[in-house]
Amino acid sequence: MESIELSKIYPRDRLSINPNGANMHHDISLSKIPDMLAYLIETKLNSNPTHKMVIERFDQRPHRDGYRALYPHWLVTSVEVYAYNEYIGSLGVEPSADLRSTFKIRLRNRAIGEIMVRNGYIASGKANTLSATYDKFFRPATAIVKANLLRQKAHQAMHNENRTQEEKQRPVTAFVKSLTNHIMENFDKYKEIAISNGGSYNHDTLPLLHSHYTLVNSIAPNLKTTNKDGFYFYASDGFCLATNLQGLKIGAHYANTLPKKLAAKVGMLKLADDKTFVRNVGYRQQQDFFYITGDYNEYT
Repeated sequence: MESIELSKIYPRDRLSINPNGANMHHDISLSKIPDMLAYLIETKLNSNPTHKMVIERFDQRPHRDGYRALYPHWLVTSVEVYAYNEYIGSLGVEPSADLRSTFKIRLRNRAIGEIMVRNGYIASGKANTLSATYDKFFRPATAIVKANLLRQKAHQAMHNENRTQEEKQRPVTAFVKSLTNHIMENFDKYKEIAISNGGSYNHDTLPLLHSHYTLVNSIAPNLKTTNKDGFYFYASDGFCLATNLQGLKIGAHYANTLPKKLAAKVGMLKLADDKTFVRNVGYRQQQDFFYITGDYNEYT
């Protein structure tokens, strides 16, 4: 396997090393990079001025049949690719079975993973194949794809919070259920007690817990039910996209021409913190992605 010194790779202004991901306890100046990977990095950084790459991993070749004597250096084995600050894929070394022959370079990202049946990535030792594959798959996601990726993250976060609140509610539910039969058998007695006490209850924990539970349960969408109104809303670069619970596009707007009712809901969610539920409004996943309660058609 041919390799060259990392210091000879250009341009370096958009090729950096992640100090948290790489093995930084060795001398970086002694590191090398497979020539095919070096070619791909140099070619694509020069032809794509918006792309930048971050070296995530160095490996030292394992000692086997004198192999370390042949390759005593640390080798770059994993590089992440970004378009501006958007992660669009990774480049990696695909080791050969005998650790001696020419390594293949592995290209992996969401788009490749969707079309590959077996491995979820494409590996090749041919420069032209690698270059063409990179150009085809390593590009920023469209607005609808970004919205769907965020929708999946938001739905999972909301589902997790819903489950957390259900877990917190279980002791209360179990306690109430355990008393139900007894209370029903002595209903008149407890009714008089409740009335004589004004029907008030001053303990804060249960009402607060119930409030959190009903808030999340009333907002978090459940794909198994069809009577839950709500939609996801993605806003970026002056463009807004609405999708239903399944991720299908149901509407699009310019940010400065949003209907007043919809703009009001979005404005309230923008004031909230990330991963926050707002009663009668919705949920904020992050600064540009929200879940909004109600029927989308009622806002437009």
